[in-house]
Amino acid sequence: MGCPVENASTRSIVLSARRQRLASAFVLACLVTLAAGVPAVAQTVSFVVTGDSRGADNGVNTTILSEIVHAVLAENDVDFLLFSGDLVNGSSDPDVLKSQLTTWRDVVQPLYDAGIGVYPCRGNHDAANKVAWDAVFSGGYALPANGPAAEANVTFSFCRSHVCVIALDQYVRSHRVNQTWLDARLALNISPHLFILGHEPAFKVSHWDTLDDYPLERDTFWNSIAVAGVRAYFCGHDHFYDHCRLDDGDGDPNNDLHQYIAGTAGAHLYGDELYDGENGSWTPRLVLHDQQYGYLLAEIEDLTATLTWKHRTGPGVYECTNDVFTYSVSPCENNEACDDGDACTGTKTCQANGVCARDLVTDCNENWIEDYCELDDGTAQDCNGNLILDRCDIADETSNDCNANVIPDECDLDFFGGSSPDCNTNWVPDECDIFYGISGDCNENGIPDECDILYGISGDCNENGIPDECDRIGAGDFNSDRVVDLRDSVALVDCMTGPDAAVSPASPACSNACLDAFDFDSDGDVDMGDVAGLQQAFGTVYEAFVTTIDSLGSPITLPEGPRTPVQNVKGMPNRPPGADIKEFPRQRVPLGSVASSSSDKSVRQH
Repeated sequence: MGCPVENASTRSIVLSARRQRLASAFVLACLVTLAAGVPAVAQTVSFVVTGDSRGADNGVNTTILSEIVHAVLAENDVDFLLFSGDLVNGSSDPDVLKSQLTTWRDVVQPLYDAGIGVYPCRGNHDAANKVAWDAVFSGGYALPANGPAAEANVTFSFCRSHVCVIALDQYVRSHRVNQTWLDARLALNISPHLFILGHEPAFKVSHWDTLDDYPLERDTFWNSIAVAGVRAYFCGHDHFYDHCRLDDGDGDPNNDLHQYIAGTAGAHLYGDELYDGENGSWTPRLVLHDQQYGYLLAEIEDLTATLTWKHRTGPGVYECTNDVFTYSVSPCENNEACDDGDACTGTKTCQANGVCARDLVTDCNENWIEDYCELDDGTAQDCNGNLILDRCDIADETSNDCNANVIPDECDLDFFGGSSPDCNTNWVPDECDIFYGISGDCNENGIPDECDILYGISGDCNENGIPDECDRIGAGDFNSDRVVDLRDSVALVDCMTGPDAAVSPASPACSNACLDAFDFDSDGDVDMGDVAGLQQAFGTVYEAFVTTIDSLGSPITLPEGPRTPVQNVKGMPNRPPGADIKEFPRQRVPLGSVASSSSDKSVRQH
C-alpha cells in the first residue's frame, strides 16, 4: 500500500510533552489485552488527500479525477478520501452548479460503492450556491451533521478508530474559519491523531486570497490546532503540491506543524511561487514543491503516522516520491499522573511503563472518548437511561431501531414523547409494523389496518378485520373468509328485505357488502330469488379469492384486553420504512354468474 522505506527520506519525530497527552487514549484501550499477555491488534487507518479537480467536462477534469479514483481503489484498504475543495469550475446559476457537482460525484462513485468514505469541503468555486451543494451532498452522500448550524453540511468532523478529522468551511465567513466552534471541538478531542482539512492555505504560496487575508485570525487558528496536537493541515486552492514545515522558532523542528497543499486532482497546474504573504511569527521551511497531479497517502498504525506524496508519472500511473513524513506520539504525559491531559476525567496514576492505568471500558462506540464524557457534553444520547449510548444500544441490539433514525424504538414511540406513532401499542413504530408485515395497511394510508378499524377511520361492517374499502367479497362469502358456509347464511337473513326493496342490514355500512355477496341475480336487492344462488354456492372455496387476499396479507385478528409489547422483534432488520403513502383506489367488480367450479367464481370488492 505504502512506499518502500529505502526509497524515502523519512523524518521520524517523537512529539514534545505538550502533544504527548493526546496519545494515552489509544494505549489505554490496549492495556487489558497486554496485561493478559496477548499481543494487541494493531489499529490501522489509511486515507488519501487531494483537491482541485476543475476541468472542461461539465466543470470537472474527469480524466485525472477518474485516474486518481482508480489509483485509490488500487491501494490496500483505504478508509476514506479527503477532498480539499474546488470540485468544479462552479457557476452562479444553481442548476449549472448542481449539474457540475453531480458530475464530480458520479466520477467518484466507485469510492462510495467500495465503502470508502468521501469527505469534500467547499472551495471558492463551489461556494456560489449552498442549496446546490446540499442538494448533491444529501441522503447517502450527506456529510456529517455535527457542525455549527449556519455551516451544516460544509463544516464537520468525524473519527475512524484512533484518527479524527475536522473539515472547516472558509466561505460562510470568507477566508476565515469558525474559531468558536473549532475551539469547542478541539477541547473534546483525545484522539492521538488529529488532522485539519480546508480549502485555502493558511500561509500564502500562490493565491493571494488565503487565510492570511486576516492574519490575526489566522494566527489564532494556527496556534489553536498546534496546541491541540495537530501535525498536518491539508488544503488546496493552489494547483500544485507543496509541503511546508512552519518553523515556530522554538529550536525544535520535531514539534512544528506542517501545511500540505494538494490542489492536484485535475485543475490546470501552476508554476512555482514564494511564501511571501503574512507569515506572522512562523518561518516557512519548504520540504517539497511538485508541479504534478497526484495525491497524499496517509497511513496510521497505532501511534505512528506516515504521510507519502504520490505523483503522476504517466496516464493512470501514480508512484511514490521521496517526500515521506513520519511522526509518532508518546503514550503518556511526563508528569507521572493520569489527569485531564490523558483522558477526559480522572486522576489515576501512570504505570512504570509510562502507560496510563485506565482503560476505556466505557467507550462502546470506539471513538476514543469516554461514553460518560459524550453524555455530559451532549454529543451523544442515552434516551432510555440505561447508561449506554443510544447508538451502542442499537448496534448491540439491546434496543431496536426498525426505522433507522438512530433513536431506540422504545424512545421513539409517541406515547413516550417520541415522534413515531404506535397506535396498536405493541412497542413497535407503526411504520415498521407495516413495513415488516406485523400489521397490514391495505389502503396504504400509513396506519395499521387494525387501527383504521379501531379508531373509526375505516369501517369493518362484517367484522373480519379488513377495512371495508379493501375487503374482497366473493359471491355468497359475506364475511370474506374464503368459504361460503352457515355464517354467510346468517348474514343473508340480515341482508334480505324482499323484492324491489333496498337492503337494510343492522349495520347500514354493510349495504354494499350485502349486494356484493348476495345479489346473485343482479337486480339490486336481496330476496328469496337470491337464496337459490347462496344454496348453489354453499360450501364453495374461492381459490381466486384466496389468491387476491394472499396478495394483500392475511386479515388481522385483534387480541382482547390490554396490549403487550411484541417479544420477537430483536432480529428485525434496521432499515427505513417502505413505499410512499398513496390513495387506495376503490373498485367494484361485477358479480357475474355463479358456477359449480370454484375457479370460475367471480370475486367482488366493496
